[in-house]
Parts: sequence; structure tokens; C-alpha cells
Amino acid sequence: MTKHKSVLLKETIRNLSIIGTGAYVDLTLGGGGHSLAILNELQKGATLVVFDLDMRAIENFVDLINVVGTDNIKNEVKESKQATAEKNGVNIIIVNRNFNELEDVLSSAKIDKVDGIIADLGWSSDQLGGIEGLSYMNLNEELDMRFNKSDGLKAKDLLNAFGKNELKKMFERYADLRGNQNEIIVNEIIKRREKNSFEKVGELTAIVEENSINLHVRNVNQMHSRVFQSLRIAVNNEIENLRLMLESSLRTMNENAKLEIITFHSTEEKVVKNFVEENKLNLTGGDNGYISPLVEELLINKRARSAKLWVINK
Repeated sequence: MTKHKSVLLKETIRNLSIIGTGAYVDLTLGGGGHSLAILNELQKGATLVVFDLDMRAIENFVDLINVVGTDNIKNEVKESKQATAEKNGVNIIIVNRNFNELEDVLSSAKIDKVDGIIADLGWSSDQLGGIEGLSYMNLNEELDMRFNKSDGLKAKDLLNAFGKNELKKMFERYADLRGNQNEIIVNEIIKRREKNSFEKVGELTAIVEENSINLHVRNVNQMHSRVFQSLRIAVNNEIENLRLMLESSLRTMNENAKLEIITFHSTEEKVVKNFVEENKLNLTGGDNGYISPLVEELLINKRARSAKLWVINK
């Protein structure tokens, strides 16, 4: 059973303006909360497409929807990266592929256009605990961080190979680490790898912990999160994948369809805002263009504190 709590769930579903017989896509299945909520709003003849690179997320979702032939569905996804299921007359397409392949998946399923697309760019609690090197808590794990194990470079490879300027740019762009903090972390990484190359999670967390006073860090765990976040984004090429996903999503949407993106840091926000401006689209969120979690959600889900929901109208 998933431990994950879906961020901005009520706001996402409310602003999606679901048409009961429409076609909808969840590009980041994760713990399945958003997809299940959409499924509950759909009627006979509707279609729901769900994507995730993590087979564990897909297997969990297949169990949650409780349809006939769950084992066959799981095996089919493992073998062919895609399978279909049916729940109360709703056609569910389950996809174990990168969300950049949205157009190919819809084309193979003979779906011309969809009425809504959502993507939660955060990583679920289950994924954080299940991907080697992704959590700063697991000190003895290898610094891997690859979501897709068929990809090339691991996090330790980047730490050991990037030059000073590349490291500084990575931490600035993907973790908003600037000035003295950026300089200290990068210099300490270079100093440490001159003696021994990075291999384990604990070797990176030691950089923050041993320099917490000079870094003026009040909350060491938050600094760990930012450092590990920047590496994760770089390893998995998340920003470029986001740009490609936004472009392909726009091409697959019906007129007046909704595209909802939940971001967690400034680089993702910039990509979304640039996409909206370049394509002359409308944001229908709050006064700042986005919707923030309510206090009630923040009290029970710390992960939601940096979340922003962007509702884009075609």
C-alpha cells in the first residue's frame, strides 16, 4: 500500500473541469491519487491514460483499481510497456514509458485529442524510498539516482566528472544555491574527490554536515534536500523532459482543454511560465498565476510546502 499523499488533490480535480465521457491523461502516476480521483469522475465511454516509468507505481495502481485479470495486466505492461483495463465502462490505458512519448501512445491507442492532462513533477514518498541513492537518509546506498536504470550516468558519475563551473551551475539552477553556499559546497566536493571518488550517499551528506556552520544552515535536512534535488534533476534530465512534455501535451489537447502542472522549484516554474508566454496561453490559477496548498494540507503533508499548481487553458 502506498504511503504517498497526493499534493493539491482537490484543487487539481476541481480545476480540471472533468467531462464525464472525456479523455484524460495523468503523466505522473506516482501513488495514484490523482488518477483515482479522475477515474471516479468518469463515465462509461471515457478514457484515462496513466504514465509512469516506475513499475512499482503501475503495479500498485493496478491493484488499487481492482479490475479483473490484474496479474495479466501487470505482466503485459512488463512485456510490452503498455496494457489496457476496463473499470465501470471506462477504458484505462496503463503505460510504462517516458511521458515524452505521449503522442506515440495516444496515436497507437487511436486517441486524437484529449480533454485534460495533469503532471505532478514531485517524486512520491514511495519513489524516494525505493530508488537507490535518491534519499539522503540512506547513507550506505550507492549514489545512483537514476529513475530509469537503462539511462547512462549515475549521480556519482556527475559528482566525480563535472568541472567547477558545471557543478556551480547545477546547484544554482536546480537548487537555487548561490553565492557563498554554492562556492563552499562545490569546493568541498572537489577537495573530497581528489582523495577518493564519490560512491555512497553518506559521502555527499558529509559535505553539508561538516560545513553547516560556514554554510549558515539552520536546517541541515533542508540543505540535504536541495543538494540531492539538484543532482536528481541533472541525472534524470528532468528540465529538458519537462519542456518536451509541455510541447507534446499542447499538440494533443482539444480546444478549451486543461493542462495542469504541479511544480516544486523555481526552475520548473520558469519553464512553465515561458511555455505559457511563448504559446500565448492563459493561466487560470490564483492571483499569482498559480494555486498554493491550503494551510490544512500543509499541516498534514510537509511535501506540499513548495508545491504550486499551474492551470493552463488551451
